[in-house]
Amino acid sequence: MKSIFLSVCLALPCGSAMCSDPVFHPKDRPLIQAAPGVSLQELIGKAGAAQSDKYSVARFQVAKGASTGTSFNKTAEESFLVISGKGHVVVDGKRAAISAGSVVIIPAKIPHSLQADADEAVEFYAICAPAFDPADFVGVEQK
Repeated sequence: MKSIFLSVCLALPCGSAMCSDPVFHPKDRPLIQAAPGVSLQELIGKAGAAQSDKYSVARFQVAKGASTGTSFNKTAEESFLVISGKGHVVVDGKRAAISAGSVVIIPAKIPHSLQADADEAVEFYAICAPAFDPADFVGVEQK
């Protein structure tokens, strides 16, 4: 399975990041279909509502049973903040259950994936520092 664009990195408040309004809602951002059953909204970062090179934030929705696929960032560190649902992550070959409130820490160069349980979708924020850059993203083919 081909991996998807999984990263978005944490930006600074509007005083440091460029944005037209210091308050916005994810529902006002376009939905991007990253893979079957996986969508995201870029909130902060190079392509977000608030522009920043320092960090990025994206909100991901993973449908019941769907997976992000495996990927890693060459230089950016990434964290997932799970806001709803249940599933599991695999980080550097180690599998762990996730649910609302889980925090997943992913160092640069470490392969990772997230899969929603068959009976429950997962929503999470992906935060990257520095900000997500497609040139930094590496999708990993699964055999």
